Amino acid sequence: MQRQMNRIRIDEAGHLEIIDPGFEHIPLLQEVDPGFTVRTAALPCFSGFPRFRAAMRTRIDMTTDDLSTASDSVLWEVHGNQHEFLASTQTNVSIL
Repeated sequence: MQRQMNRIRIDEAGHLEIIDPGFEHIPLLQEVDPGFTVRTAALPCFSGFPRFRAAMRTRIDMTTDDLSTASDSVLWEVHGNQHEFLASTQTNVSIL
């Protein structure tokens, strides 16, 4: 997969900022600026625990048989009102 270096900006301090360059660009960047380093930063609005993993841990009070025979309207209700269907044990299915 080939990346394009189209996420370039000048930050508030006047420094050139290249967001998410490909590894193939690092030698060029270090040639231009020998002090170049790769910096990581937290994503804005990220809670720290991936939502997908949290959803996998959230169990509802239905079994796989219940889900396979449920109508679309019931499945949409479960999807929209998960808090009403939470299971008391980890033996049932996840909301995914």
